[in-house]
Amino acid sequence: MLFAAGALPLLATIGFLIFLQLRRINETLRRRYLESLEQRRKLANEIVHRKAAEQELRDKQQQVLKASRELSETMAALQESQQMLSEAQRIAHVGSWNFTSRTNKLTWSDEVYRILGLEKKQLLQASSGFWVWSIQMTGSGLNAVTSRLRGATNPGRSFTELFDRMVCNG
Repeated sequence: MLFAAGALPLLATIGFLIFLQLRRINETLRRRYLESLEQRRKLANEIVHRKAAEQELRDKQQQVLKASRELSETMAALQESQQMLSEAQRIAHVGSWNFTSRTNKLTWSDEVYRILGLEKKQLLQASSGFWVWSIQMTGSGLNAVTSRLRGATNPGRSFTELFDRMVCNG
């Protein structure tokens, strides 16, 4: 094929323009490809992190379930221990009580209620509970007990004492 004398530079120019256009298209496609690779890398990284977080969550759920089972077992053992203590107090006819001065709460064991001849459902404030208990104390014992109780109200101090009491039938 023969070209006119002026056509060759024109064809060279058109060829060069086509080359430049193809180069731009190639660079655009390359840039988009690299962006796509970066997005895929980010998604893959996010998936890895999400899977790790999901596994950590499953592990934590297993720990919570295990702790819950252990707590249930501990609560059952505590309840059994409390029942055994209550039975031992009933058999020995010995009661126990706890007074929390911060809340002014007096808690009696079931046997203390039985010893004092009260129904457990009767709710007693600390002051009335002490009154019911103190009127059954022997004369000199009440002063000593009151003195010891005052000394026991120091925070963090434990108090253990045996008390003699007088019952209605002597």
